[in-house]
Amino acid sequence: EFLGCEKLQRLPAGLTKLASLKILRIWGCPAIQLLPKDRLPSSLQELEIRDCPAIKSLPKDGLPSSLQKLEVPYGISKELKRQCRKLKGTIPIIIDYDNNDY
Repeated sequence: EFLGCEKLQRLPAGLTKLASLKILRIWGCPAIQLLPKDRLPSSLQELEIRDCPAIKSLPKDGLPSSLQKLEVPYGISKELKRQCRKLKGTIPIIIDYDNNDY
């Protein structure tokens, strides 16, 4: 979990070495702008992003194929929310807290 890391600008490179990491929560990290695929573990099954308004898009290379659940509740950019909605059908569960489950 990365919670309230106001100065964190990018995810640590060593994150990919956490081969057993299944759930990643990125909350209250307003300086993070990018989510590069090479920094997300291939074992990742759940990703939750909230209160990270500077993240404008998902990784250009896509998300890990192991991802089963994506939560984008609030505090994210409209563009990121749009991209998440386009993933309907490719990720089993996509949730946003605007009362829309995809």
